Amino acid sequence: MRAPGAPGSPSQGLLAVPSRSSYSRLLHQNRPFRASAEVLANYRVYYQHWGDRHIYRVPLDASGKGEEIIGTQDYLGGLSVSPDGKMLAVPVHEQVHREATARIALFQVDSSNPPRMLDATLYASKVQFTPDGKSVAYAIGEKGVGNVWVQPIDGSAGRAVTDFKSEQIWSFSLSPDGKNLAVLRGHWDSDVVLLQESK
Repeated sequence: MRAPGAPGSPSQGLLAVPSRSSYSRLLHQNRPFRASAEVLANYRVYYQHWGDRHIYRVPLDASGKGEEIIGTQDYLGGLSVSPDGKMLAVPVHEQVHREATARIALFQVDSSNPPRMLDATLYASKVQFTPDGKSVAYAIGEKGVGNVWVQPIDGSAGRAVTDFKSEQIWSFSLSPDGKNLAVLRGHWDSDVVLLQESK
């Protein structure tokens, strides 16, 4: 998200743009932002800082400064806000038996209690709460193939909701009613080229 800057000196900022409008409001400037930012019903925007990977929030009406609320984990990037606005789901690295493994950290928005951790061993990218708020969905990768996994937040067994046999998942989105899933898939092609100096 970019805010206008002086010629030759581009600046970055977090902008609020109302639907169907060309008007924008600058919420915060001069911080390197990740693309992930979500708006809650209580008119606060949650976003992730590019440099320190901490989670911040700022009032949607630009009435206050960005406030760091989570800054103690090794974040993998991205976040999701529960439908009721009370919980954040954030993918993190956690050391288990001296090995780094992926987890989904569930933070209560207005609580200082440690997050609950969900196992996400095959985590590949993105995380999104399901519309009912009872599960989180994320992309997994296994043997070079991507699928979408839905994990209940109560810790019960999760399941894959796709069964692709090839390609990787670059992004996905659940419909508001949870009945449909849009998936962006693809793969990278690469070639080995031998260059020889001509004589």
